[in-house]
Amino acid sequence: MNESSGKGRPTPKRKESQAARKQQLKASVDRKAARKLMRAQQRETAAKMRQGLKDNDEKYFPPRDQGPIRSFVRDTVDSRWSAGEIFLPFAILVLAASLVPVLAVQQLIYLVWLFMMVFLATDLIAMIFRVRRRVAAKFGKTPDTRRIGWYAVSRALQMRRMRLPAPKVRIGGKPIEKKAGN
Repeated sequence: MNESSGKGRPTPKRKESQAARKQQLKASVDRKAARKLMRAQQRETAAKMRQGLKDNDEKYFPPRDQGPIRSFVRDTVDSRWSAGEIFLPFAILVLAASLVPVLAVQQLIYLVWLFMMVFLATDLIAMIFRVRRRVAAKFGKTPDTRRIGWYAVSRALQMRRMRLPAPKVRIGGKPIEKKAGN
């Protein structure tokens, strides 16, 4: 046998291989430590992903947010004001106001709530058509064009500060400049 046909390392002694197997068994038996290590790794990975989403680093985006079409939709939604942005604070305000024991105030709150729902629905439906039209004009008809409207709605219903991936454009369409520290 010549040297090139060998495996490149000496065969381990029986004692060494048995010790290695026992070490693996010992590690798998200590489930509490293994679980603790796994959770720490998951926390670290989640923190990296969250920071990557805040910094708009494409490699950390979930599949739902990847691609040039989704990026275009995010920029389109982020470049305009949406009724969905004020929906959650408004809903909390309506909930608090509905606790007032005066019947006239409660009726007024429910009327305002109805108008808010109608306004929100019309704003979101108009946005779906607008986004679909812009995506079709820029990228052509794609199979993703129909679902892209719901992606835009889910983004528009979030408060601007809570959106992940973070907005890259201001309302009006101007890009957000990166801070000196980033």
